Amino acid sequence: MVGGLLNIVGIVFPNKISKIALDIFSKPRGGEIKHYHQKFLDNFEQKDLSLNDDLIRTYYLDKGHKESILLAHGWESNSARWKKLVKYLENTPFNIVMLDAPAHGGSGSEIFTGIIYGDMVNIVVDHYKPKVIIGHSVGAFASAYCLFKYKPTSIKKFVILASPDKIADILEQYFNIIGLSKRVRKAFYKNFTSWFPHPSSYYSAANFMTNSQYDGIIIHDEEDTINEYYNGVAIHKAWDRSRLILTNGLGHGLQSKEVYQLVVDNL
Repeated sequence: MVGGLLNIVGIVFPNKISKIALDIFSKPRGGEIKHYHQKFLDNFEQKDLSLNDDLIRTYYLDKGHKESILLAHGWESNSARWKKLVKYLENTPFNIVMLDAPAHGGSGSEIFTGIIYGDMVNIVVDHYKPKVIIGHSVGAFASAYCLFKYKPTSIKKFVILASPDKIADILEQYFNIIGLSKRVRKAFYKNFTSWFPHPSSYYSAANFMTNSQYDGIIIHDEEDTINEYYNGVAIHKAWDRSRLILTNGLGHGLQSKEVYQLVVDNL
């Protein structure tokens, strides 16, 4: 229904409607912290950093080690999604840092984009100096953007879980879901560089990881229906210092003992 209304108005005002489509795309409908998340999050020291005027909520578990791991969650989630993995990481020689994405959890910003998220990841990396980043879904994409743009020297390893590759593919999925017309889609891509520094084709995790100085692993499930496994394959082909691990039957969330152990074993 939303797409139908946008398409009708878009016949006359395609540029204006394309911006409305972007605004809808950039506002998550979930990701808030529920009461049942709080008990887990209360185990961490909570500290707020900032990107421009936007607050970045971070969570820090100091286990007395010299090095840390940073965890970056995905779309319509928050740092509590790491609860099960954290139990496995507690036996590793790393402190644990988590952040809530823009417009998610305890972080600020009225909108979410992978670019803003990547800039927030950089602020957190600069503050905590983690050795490892583990990112899930768009949290992995944003982290890849951070590594590409800022090249932080503290990072030695990057773990990608179920990441998308191309922003353009995510946009097309969104357009298909809401039934956006070809006219409005054309206006959207025409206006893209007025909203972002580069065309949509620039924003690709595979592009970001090409010739990357970082070592890492990519874990992707063959039955992932959100970001299909060819995304992980494409990133791996571009990133020659990566190892690709394909699982089966775990879906997009990759919330399983198998994955937790793979992560720990590859640290």
